[in-house]
Amino acid sequence: METGSKPRRRDTDERRVEKKRIQDRLAQRATRERTKNRIAFLEQRLQSLEASDKQGEISSLTRIIDDLRNDNHRLRNALVKIRTAVDQTIPAMEDHCDGRNSWKACGCSTNLDCSCRTTSRTTSPTLLEHTGPPMPNNQAQRHDSTPTEASDVSEVVHGNLGLCQPDTVDELNSAETFFDFNPNALLEMFEMGTTSPNAWDPATPSPLDFRLPSSETVKTAPDIDKWHVSNGAFTNALNSVKKRAGPNLELDLHVPFKAAIWGWDNVGPEAQHPVWLALRQVDQRVFGSWKSKAQRIALMYVCQTLMQYRESPTKDNLARVPNFFRPRPSQETIQHPAVIDFLIWPGLRDRLVFEHKKYTATGALSAAFVQNFNFYWPYSDRDIFGHNPVTDRYEVSKVFLEYVYSFKNWTMRPGFFQQFPEMQDDIAMFEEPPNFPGAAWMG
Repeated sequence: METGSKPRRRDTDERRVEKKRIQDRLAQRATRERTKNRIAFLEQRLQSLEASDKQGEISSLTRIIDDLRNDNHRLRNALVKIRTAVDQTIPAMEDHCDGRNSWKACGCSTNLDCSCRTTSRTTSPTLLEHTGPPMPNNQAQRHDSTPTEASDVSEVVHGNLGLCQPDTVDELNSAETFFDFNPNALLEMFEMGTTSPNAWDPATPSPLDFRLPSSETVKTAPDIDKWHVSNGAFTNALNSVKKRAGPNLELDLHVPFKAAIWGWDNVGPEAQHPVWLALRQVDQRVFGSWKSKAQRIALMYVCQTLMQYRESPTKDNLARVPNFFRPRPSQETIQHPAVIDFLIWPGLRDRLVFEHKKYTATGALSAAFVQNFNFYWPYSDRDIFGHNPVTDRYEVSKVFLEYVYSFKNWTMRPGFFQQFPEMQDDIAMFEEPPNFPGAAWMG
């Protein structure tokens, strides 16, 4: 009996041990599973925290890069203006010491680095060869009242192309003066930022920003007031220049280019001339919505030629006025608002001399005029300047001036004639040119 009970007890103990082992293995497996899950959770949490920190670090670095880029732009602008100021000051000091005349024969101030009589000059090949898109077909035609032809432009503008030119047209070439700017900085400023006058204003004040304090953005006048704003500006300018003691020799022709690059607030004291004060008011309050720098510069340039002639009606100054911009008989015999004299199209000037009250009672004409005005410049704004490889400097492109003096490049878009169909015989309509490779219309 005792012998039989011992094997049963031994079997019971072995079963208990085996059961205990199974339970231990299950417990260990569960523990390992919990540990594994915990490790996976912690690793995932760590990755999430690292990712969040990386995004914050990227944002911080991006802000630092933006701040450095803004400082770089301001410093680049500052260096360009410092160099310009130095180049203008040194000749003035030398002239003062030597007692020489302060003005050159071409009409430019000796404070400026003028190359009006330079005969060996080049621009970019694309500009010299006229490989851009052809003019629209209707732009090759003009009305009988138009007192200009392409040959007239060639006689006036091509003074530096080695052709025989009378001395009286040398004044025109004063517009083709060199800009002694750093080439890269000049072109970057043309393409950098927005078209706002404060395009380069820093987000926060910087001790490195030496520029003149920028005034508040000038608001564009309501359409109903644009005619009167323009007329008042031109009238005041003409009255001011007539009261000046001497002829207008100190008119700085660089001003419209500087205004387009830096904004009017940063041009300098030369912009205080009555002519530029008037054109600034018109540029900002009437044509403030224009995006094309070429269009703004072209209009300011032709307007100042007429103002300079009005102040000093000499043969030389008349030669600089585009033929299509010279007064019509109706303008010389009938009293009319001054702003009419500064409208591009002779036919439109004739019409408004007789009917300006009809068209200016509301702001419809001003609104359509500003919105649809078109100066044809098939290149980018940076092509207003051409690179001279000899001097490694940028000069005002002769091709740009050719486009300015060519009447067929001044048109109105079709929307204007939908409102004023009777003016189709006064103003040429712009038609989009064929889309040639490389053609860029700057409206």
